[in-house]
Amino acid sequence: MNKKTFTRRANIKALIMLPVLIVICMISSPSVNAQSTEKKDTLKPDSSKIEEDPIYIVAEQMPRFRNQGLYHFQNWVMNNLRYPRKAIKDGTQGMVIARFIIGKDGKVSDVEIHSGISPECDNEVMRVIKKSPRWKPGKQRGKKVRVRHTVPIKFILK
Repeated sequence: MNKKTFTRRANIKALIMLPVLIVICMISSPSVNAQSTEKKDTLKPDSSKIEEDPIYIVAEQMPRFRNQGLYHFQNWVMNNLRYPRKAIKDGTQGMVIARFIIGKDGKVSDVEIHSGISPECDNEVMRVIKKSPRWKPGKQRGKKVRVRHTVPIKFILK
């Protein structure tokens, strides 16, 4: 093996190891470990810090829209969505990403825009999601739970 090939392989190995070393440094940094080195007063968890009604991102049984799923909800949103006139006039296109919670009773709540494209389009997405019919709630260990969903809504002018 000549020196040129050996040097190339050594450089490739160094490039492969660089991300691994960065991750190791991030894991072992003092700011990350500072939380785990705090002195605990008692072995019992502080009951004031335990959330009684947690919001799940993934549940054993995810909420279902009209006994179908998230795909059918997106179709329902697209059928009820009206492209805002100002957005059409301005040529606004893009994707609005909305987040909301499906409650234990199946109602949609806490609708928020995670990423928007214009106030008009963002408000239209919020309006439609807020008027959503009830869902079949999600379940965790056989109990109904609140679940957060995130949906992308595309606005495309044709």
